[in-house]
Parts: sequence; structure tokens; C-alpha cells
Amino acid sequence: MSIKIKPITKAELRRYVQAYRGLFSGWTEVRGEGFVRISGPIAQQVWFENLRSGAYRPATAISILVAKGASLMHQFLDVRHREVLPREHDAEFEGVCNAMREQFVPSIISPLDANEVCRLCEERAGERLNDAHSLAALNAYLGNIDSAKKWIETLKRLMKDRSDLEEWEKDRVNAANALQQAIENGNVRSLLDEIRLSEESRLLRA
Repeated sequence: MSIKIKPITKAELRRYVQAYRGLFSGWTEVRGEGFVRISGPIAQQVWFENLRSGAYRPATAISILVAKGASLMHQFLDVRHREVLPREHDAEFEGVCNAMREQFVPSIISPLDANEVCRLCEERAGERLNDAHSLAALNAYLGNIDSAKKWIETLKRLMKDRSDLEEWEKDRVNAANALQQAIENGNVRSLLDEIRLSEESRLLRA
């Protein structure tokens, strides 16, 4: 007779998330699913995915708040700590905490620095639309105009021979054009601050 897997309820997941509250002192709890901290144009998120297997899975990413819908550096923990079943929570708790401290990049226990995060993101970046979209805006916000222009050109090159763009891809191209225009007009910060405030509100919305 097979055992029926019972997914974690939202209320149960919230209790598990609350157990990690002490590790994320100074962070904001979001929707009972995880925690976020913000530093200017970026936000670092750690959340606990509710899996069909009945386990929860810690994950992290950097949201680029100055680029709509953009995030980079998605990470999970090593296989040993990747998924935690409810019956394993108490026994695995300290190990999972230590794994998050040691493995998540940037460090969740060090101050969040946008310039350092930009450097880390560029080290891991590839010629992908999401990377170009994110890093063009982030570099422009930080005053790295030459790098911003490079990523705008990368984005345009990636899209140059495409005639069947999906709506979200068109949005990225339009954002790159708007950013390029803002660089030329000298109003980068006003353009990106408007996006940043909107994305920050969306991220923190309960």
C-alpha cells in the first residue's frame, strides 16, 4: 500500500519559517514564506518553498529592484540540506541554519552591499536576456555607465535577429531603450528610482 504524501499547509509552513526568524534579525518577513532585506537598488530574499514531496526547500536570490521583474543569483543548499521534511525539521534545524550561513551568496550574515553584489552578479552572468536587463539597470544606478552601456548592447544583440518576441521580451527591449535614452539625457536616477519604488512595494506587499 503506497503512502499518500501530504503537502505542508500554509499555516504549518509559516511555523517552520518562524523558527528561522532569529537567523534573519533585521530582515522583513514576507507573506509567511521567507525574509527579505533591501539595500538601495537590490534586495536579498530567502524563502522556503513548499514542495509537493511534503518537504520545504530553502532558496535565495537577489532581486534587482531597478529592473522590473528581474532577479539573479538563484541558489539552493547542498543536497544534504536542500529539502527538509516536517519530521526532520527539529533534527536538521541547526544544520540548515549553518548551511545557509555558509553557502548562500552574498552572505546572509554580512552587510548587503550593492556594489559587491553587482560584482558577484557580473562574475556569474552569461549572455542571457535576464542578465543583460538586470545588469544594465543595476550598473546605471550605481554610476557604472560604461558597464551599463555594454549590457544594453548585449541585450540588443541577443534580440537583434528575433522577429517573434514574446511580450515579456518586448518589455525588456523597451526598458533597455528607455534606459539608453535616460543615460543620454542625464536622468538615469529619476527613471530608475521610480522603478525601484514600485518594485520594492510589490516585493513587500503582504
